[in-house]
Amino acid sequence: MWLDAGKSDPFVPGVTALTSALKTAGSNLTDKSNWRGGHTEDYWNGHWRDYLAFYSKALAKC
Repeated sequence: MWLDAGKSDPFVPGVTALTSALKTAGSNLTDKSNWRGGHTEDYWNGHWRDYLAFYSKALAKC
C-alpha cells in the first residue's frame, strides 16, 4: 500500500494515524508524507510517475 500527503494537505493527521496503525499491524507500507504541497491537482500531477512506478512494481509481483 502507498500512502502520501503533502506537508500542507489537510488530511495529514488522518494519513499519519492510518500509517501508524498499519505499521503497528505489520502492513507492507510505503509512506511518502513528507513531500511539499497540499491536496491539489498540482500535487497529484507532480507524482504520477512515482505512483505508476510503485504500482507497476507491486502488480508485477502478483
